[in-house]
Amino acid sequence: MTISWDNVWTYYNSSDNKIDLMLVNYLNLDNNYKQLKKNKYSSEFHDNEIIKKFTISLIECNGLTIESYKYLLKSVPNTLNRWNNLGLENLDEDKVMYLINNHFLTLSESNYDFLREIFPNLKITLIEDNQQFLIQAINDEELSLTTDEVDSILNSINIKTSIKSNLLANFARERIINETEIAKIAGIVFSEIGYKKLKYSEINSISKSANSNTIRMKILENHFDQLIDPEIQTLVSDLSGDYKRMFIKNKRPRFNNTKENLNLIERLYQKNLIKKFSFEKEGKYIRTLANTS
Repeated sequence: MTISWDNVWTYYNSSDNKIDLMLVNYLNLDNNYKQLKKNKYSSEFHDNEIIKKFTISLIECNGLTIESYKYLLKSVPNTLNRWNNLGLENLDEDKVMYLINNHFLTLSESNYDFLREIFPNLKITLIEDNQQFLIQAINDEELSLTTDEVDSILNSINIKTSIKSNLLANFARERIINETEIAKIAGIVFSEIGYKKLKYSEINSISKSANSNTIRMKILENHFDQLIDPEIQTLVSDLSGDYKRMFIKNKRPRFNNTKENLNLIERLYQKNLIKKFSFEKEGKYIRTLANTS
């Protein structure tokens, strides 16, 4: 028999639209699946409904070797990707992983619940592959996540910062205030994208949880104009180093002349939160003088 998709679909159609053992054995032959991959996945002799049904049967077939499975599914066009409500319960994990990594599964409640129950290690992988749809799926109540699942998303190196920011801003605001680890992640995420809509309580929690002055300063800079003077003084005082002395009467702390320090000191001076500042050692350092009252 000539190796062609048309012949495969003809046999499939005559077998009550099932991939039986004979067809499985045929598709598992090295020469056959490699030759089929080279052929166009379309037909002049079979309607789209037959091809669609075969594609679903192919995806659900665990009798294929993983090599055959990958080769054959590489032939499937993008128009037949992104499936929902398939019968995947009999598939081995490596086949389900292949489906996710190659965009065959949508971010739907049924797909996610299936992975949550059968292959829990792959549920976040599904979100990573469909992350552009995550926020909309949550908003539309098509997907509900546990706290642990949200944490896994926030800790994933494969989720874009913009997605994490949206998730934090819309679904984890209270946790930023109450949970150190979430506040720490929020600091990293919001400082990176320049988020400017935090409340003082959230900024304060992030400042106390952050691992670096860089993050604290970026968060402060992005919200400087909306904060009142005592809030600014508290946040600056929380910075690691000599920053608290900037507000102690007659103290003259010295700082390295970095872009971050200069920007902060200039803004404090503009708000009359320090009396003055000057440069030392040919501009290498900045010396500040606290107000006298």
